Amino acid sequence: MKHIFFYIIVIFAASLCFHTNTMAMSLFDNRTVMEKEFEGAPDWITKGCSSYFKNNKDDEILCGVGSSLNKNPSDARTIAVIKARAEIAGNIQTHVTGILKDYSMTTTGREEFPAGDYQRIEDFSTQITQMTLYGTKVVDFWVSKNGTLYALVMLTNGQFKDSVHKMNGLSGNLKDNIIKNAEKSFKQIDNVK
Repeated sequence: MKHIFFYIIVIFAASLCFHTNTMAMSLFDNRTVMEKEFEGAPDWITKGCSSYFKNNKDDEILCGVGSSLNKNPSDARTIAVIKARAEIAGNIQTHVTGILKDYSMTTTGREEFPAGDYQRIEDFSTQITQMTLYGTKVVDFWVSKNGTLYALVMLTNGQFKDSVHKMNGLSGNLKDNIIKNAEKSFKQIDNVK
C-alpha cells in the first residue's frame, strides 16, 4: 500500500513539473511571438500613425491603424481597414460631440439641456462621423512575420470640412462652428497619439 501511495505521489509530482514547464514554455513562446510581431515594422505601427505624415505641411491629417490575423488575405484586408476606420470614427465622434455640446450651450445659454437636445447632438455627431468616413483613404499596408496584416487609413481636415459642408439639416452657423473647431480638434487628436 505504501508503494502504491509513493508511486501516486511521484506521478503527481512529475505531471506537475511537466505542466509547469509547459506553461513556462508557452509564456516564453508568446513573448517571442510578440517580439517578432513588430520586427521590421514601419514607424506608423510602432510609434503611432501620425509619424507616417510628419513631413506633411499642407493639411492636418487624422489617421487610424487597424490589424487582422486572418488566413484569407481579402478578409484580413477588409477587417484591418474597418478597424482603422473605427479608430478614426471614435476620435471624430468624441470631438464633434464636444463641439456640438459647446455650441448648444453657448446658443441656448443653459448649463443643462433636456434629454431631447442630447439625442439630437448624438444624432448629428453620428451623421457627421458617418459622412466623413466616406472621405477616408487607405494609405498603406504591412504584414508582420507572424502574418498579421496592418492597414493605415487617413482623413484630411479638408475632407472633413467638405463632408460637413455637404451635410443637410445643419444650420450655416453650426456648420461654420464645426469647421472652425475642426482644425483645433484635429491637432488635439493628433497630439493624443
